[in-house]
Amino acid sequence: MYVVFGRENCNYCEMAINALEEANQEYIYKGIDIWDGLRDFVKYDLGKTTVPVIVKVIGGWNDIEKHLEEIE
Repeated sequence: MYVVFGRENCNYCEMAINALEEANQEYIYKGIDIWDGLRDFVKYDLGKTTVPVIVKVIGGWNDIEKHLEEIE
C-alpha cells in the first residue's frame, strides 16, 4: 500500500494517483492543505517541499524482515 500526500488541484498528484490506480495498487490520499501538522510532517520530518510525496507502507516486523530479504 502507498500513502500519497498531496494538495488540491495538483496535476502531479492526480497523475500519481492515476498511475497507482492503473497499476491496481492500494493507496490512501492525504491532503496536506487540511491539517498544518501534516504539512509540517511532510516538510520537516520527510524533508520534502513539493507534492506529491509518495510513501510505501511496508507494515510490521515480519513485513520489514521479508522486504529486506527480498531486496538483498
